Amino acid sequence: MTKKSDGALPAGDAQPVALVHGQAASSPPHKPSTRLLAHVDASATPIARTTRNWPVLPSLLVLLPILAIFTWTSVYLHYQLPTPGHALFSPDGQPIFSESHAMKYIKDLASYGDGTPRYRILGTREMVETDDYILDAVRGIRDDVVQRHPDGGMQLEVWHQSGDGSHLFDFMEKAVWKKYFGVTNVIVRLSDGTPASKANAVLVNAHTDSTLPSPGAADDLFGVAVMLEAMRVMGMGDRRLTNSVIFLFNGAEESLQDASHLFITQHPLKDTVKAVINIEACGTDGKEIVFQATSPEMIRALAKTPSPYATVIASEIFQTGLILSDTDFRQFVEYGNLTGLDMALVQNSYRYHTTLDTVDAIESGALQHTGENLIPLLEYLTSPETTMGNSEQSTPILPHAPTSHTIFFSALGGKVFVVYSRATATLVYGIIAALAAVVATDRVDWARYKKAYVLGTGGVLGGLVSAVVGANSVAFLTSVVLRKPMSWFSNEAYPLFLFGPPALLGVVLWQYVFASNRIRSPIATLAQDRAESALLEHASLVGLVVFNSGFTLVGHALGVGSSYLYAIGSVSGLAALLLNDYVLHTKNKGLHLATYVVGQSLPLLIGIEGIIGFLDLFVPLTGRLGAEAPVDFIIATLVGAVGYLTVPMLSPLCHRWGASFTARLAVFLLLVSAFGVGWFTRPSWSPYDAAHPKRLLVLHMENTTTTPSTFNLHVASVDGTPFSDLVETATAGLRAAGSVPEPTIADDLSVDWDIVYPVSQFLTTYRINLPPVSPDYVAPWTDSLKVSVQRSVLNSIKQTRRIELTLEHPGIIWPVMSFTADVVAWDLPKVPERGDVRHHVKSVASYGVTRFPLALTVQLTPEQFAAAQREDQRAKGQRADSSAEDRALASLRIDYSGLDIHGMYPASFQSDDAVEDARRQLARGTKPGMRFFEEFSQRLVDEPVDAMLLSAVAGVAYV
Repeated sequence: MTKKSDGALPAGDAQPVALVHGQAASSPPHKPSTRLLAHVDASATPIARTTRNWPVLPSLLVLLPILAIFTWTSVYLHYQLPTPGHALFSPDGQPIFSESHAMKYIKDLASYGDGTPRYRILGTREMVETDDYILDAVRGIRDDVVQRHPDGGMQLEVWHQSGDGSHLFDFMEKAVWKKYFGVTNVIVRLSDGTPASKANAVLVNAHTDSTLPSPGAADDLFGVAVMLEAMRVMGMGDRRLTNSVIFLFNGAEESLQDASHLFITQHPLKDTVKAVINIEACGTDGKEIVFQATSPEMIRALAKTPSPYATVIASEIFQTGLILSDTDFRQFVEYGNLTGLDMALVQNSYRYHTTLDTVDAIESGALQHTGENLIPLLEYLTSPETTMGNSEQSTPILPHAPTSHTIFFSALGGKVFVVYSRATATLVYGIIAALAAVVATDRVDWARYKKAYVLGTGGVLGGLVSAVVGANSVAFLTSVVLRKPMSWFSNEAYPLFLFGPPALLGVVLWQYVFASNRIRSPIATLAQDRAESALLEHASLVGLVVFNSGFTLVGHALGVGSSYLYAIGSVSGLAALLLNDYVLHTKNKGLHLATYVVGQSLPLLIGIEGIIGFLDLFVPLTGRLGAEAPVDFIIATLVGAVGYLTVPMLSPLCHRWGASFTARLAVFLLLVSAFGVGWFTRPSWSPYDAAHPKRLLVLHMENTTTTPSTFNLHVASVDGTPFSDLVETATAGLRAAGSVPEPTIADDLSVDWDIVYPVSQFLTTYRINLPPVSPDYVAPWTDSLKVSVQRSVLNSIKQTRRIELTLEHPGIIWPVMSFTADVVAWDLPKVPERGDVRHHVKSVASYGVTRFPLALTVQLTPEQFAAAQREDQRAKGQRADSSAEDRALASLRIDYSGLDIHGMYPASFQSDDAVEDARRQLARGTKPGMRFFEEFSQRLVDEPVDAMLLSAVAGVAYV
């Protein structure tokens, strides 16, 4: 045997020949390939000495259980909730948060005495009763506080605000003009009773109303209950409050945030508010997540809580507008210039805005978690520690800062919360990058192995792209080719099984095609194959460290706070590389098995929680993104991109046992991917079930412009899966003779869906003609639902017309007026867009308010103005003729519609008030919409759908 040179395999070394690229084991030694970076003959650059790795199976038997423990730990802590509290006081007599006590508020407000869901829709009697209930609850807490502090030191002050107003609500690039009348807020200020404590306050907000029609037990009685219980605990405590807390129980959020607008623009306490905490719910389970944090001081306050669940990623995603949702936080920012925290319960949001949002749906422990976080948060903001307030005079509001100013993220279910400034990030990221450069320079001979390490570094980006492409290839196959979109919808984890394997397959194929085949010899001995495998394995890990470090610096320089993800990847990779090269493999290439454990620890502990957190939010969200959203590709991209960051050590692992292992791994992942596609697209598979339903919006529309009234049914889906068969079968026998469901387009001119405008813009809609009503039917709206003109004034100089009109709508809630005109001015807060523009003006009002006034000045064309002058003369008796053409030219067409207050199914079934209950029972048996829904709803019982069933009334007026 020839003597080996230092760290090299000599050309004549008698070695068994590997079965590499098809060469037989008995074949004689071959001439080394010129494709290899470092040849094995005596004159070539030597390949560093390698050690024999454990075989595949023993290695995986050791490695996989350890990594599984990391994964299980991350998942367990992510979903772990505290034990619900039952006691109101601790053993030493101090008040403590009680989930049982808070849950009683939810049960009382979200259900009737018999357990039937109770709907709190703005404009109904239930909202009056809700205000009364909250006022009584606050008075009870105030009495307890006074009894606890007979000598003062703690004060609760209560306001019941009611008011009118108007505002512009931009949504989905559409302008929605809002007017509100008599909407209400219950406002409570908790202070120590001194002017100094009252001078500066933190506002805590939750809304008391529910949407159309949903019991809203979580959305947002969850927040209401947490606030009431936090008020009790803080009010009965012994701490002195250096700042005050204002609890806002606002009564109109679902109508596009009217009550929060009322408070922040009109209530005297608004000027004392220096920051806001908004508590929302778009799910029923888990921990509340902070998805907007706009002030460094509020983030520091969040760090004082025992289990914060927050990340700067959520703030950055929300600010992009990708999430089609909004909260009262918007009003406080826009009209109060406030900063703060916007938090929400998000898990299991399949129930959000459905009839499934009931009391028993709220996960045990969720209230306790939010309450135990909110109280320390408020205690910090009312203590001398905070930089907010703490002055006898009113101080400036907390300053706003971009998301990149303060980087924050939680891990291990909130057990770890990391907060650091941009300056600290610059220093830390720089140190990480410098260390990565030092190690890469010290442990890599770039002159000899440049190609392998350049491919290893570029392979990180290539792997990321390949993971996304692999996942999206399956998304294309299932949703477009096989026509089974959203097949993963019914469980947040299903996308991992459908898109995860092809994403991993993409990574493996990249490593095989663009790395392995460019470095390995076509024919190699076992020793050569091990040496090449070790080189590729090591180059992949170095590439991870170099790429992640560089990407962190670039993202940070661009002001992307989420760059911390790559910093974590860089730290874990760097730790693994340091351990491997300076402790475990000081003289050999390749990676020790323990290196994989170290390199995967942080990505699994943090990344697994990240990906399931994203899926918890986005998978149910896709069920309400509309028909045009490419939801399969969105979820596939999410799984591919975030999943790749979660398993960074897959790239080195691809090369550990040679090219044949890489090929076998690719085949295995291909088979798993094929199985996943087959499973999720089999004929019996449905993306929906009773707990994860498809959402339908159904309007039973009465058109009062005809005599007698005509009726149509409008059915819409808020996701992209086809449902024409469902519409066909559900309406069979209920349609007008000879009619079929007609697809329609809900655009700006589609008055049928004005009630839900602009959400209507992304709906898939059908129109169904219904049979004529019986000849003896008399519409209750004939004389009461009408548009009247109080004043009409022509301006001859400007050729404009000033119109003051009113929509009278007794028995109708949430009315809308839409029209096309060149509006010069109106009684809305912002200047209108000029030109012939379609305008939608919406109104909401408290129970019993039935007038919707609107004043506007319209620019007329010369022909229109001349016709208007002649019509004005006829109205004054100055002309005896009549002209239909003049009336058409001079008139403004107003399309109006609204919801029958007794036609919401099942929200209009019963009432605690005897008189109102009698009205509802009569309506249920006589009104066409309610009678139709009785039968229609039965046809949906066995279907996995949740239908919003509303009776609507529409008409046209020319003024």
